[in-house]
Amino acid sequence: MRFSIFIWLFFYFITFSCTNRDQKLREKESELNKKEQELLKRKEALQNDTTISQNVNEAANDSISGLWSVTMTCIETDCEGSAVGDIKTERWDISLKNGTLQAEAQVNDRLKRVYQGVLNGDAYQLALKPTMNSNETKAKMLVSLKPLSYQEMEGRREIYREGCRIIYSLELEKQ
Repeated sequence: MRFSIFIWLFFYFITFSCTNRDQKLREKESELNKKEQELLKRKEALQNDTTISQNVNEAANDSISGLWSVTMTCIETDCEGSAVGDIKTERWDISLKNGTLQAEAQVNDRLKRVYQGVLNGDAYQLALKPTMNSNETKAKMLVSLKPLSYQEMEGRREIYREGCRIIYSLELEKQ
């Protein structure tokens, strides 16, 4: 009799422990499934964000060509004749050809300088294209432009001269 009770208890505990393990395994499996679903949702959201960002950049590339009104505000300088707060306005004729951006800066309908560059990440990086007739060939000019919409861009223009520099914040509005 004792032996049969012992065998019965033995099978009872084995059955109970197997049932308990099965339940724990099902709980872990359910937990893993939930985490997998969350990861898939995050991955899908990230892909959607990337697609939206690419579409905005492509649209910005298509709409960047044309005439732009440029307002430059000096935000930093250590050059004589230049002061923080100085404001200059120019009109830029921007064109995009074969991945190269060109901006012709005009003041009073006269060509002053030409910048050339490329898209680097989400901003256009341009540099002054030196000309033989330009007095500014000794100066190094760098421009960074970031499209905000089809009609607006913002950026920065840095001028490096012998022993000094001038930095302008830029606001561009399509005409």
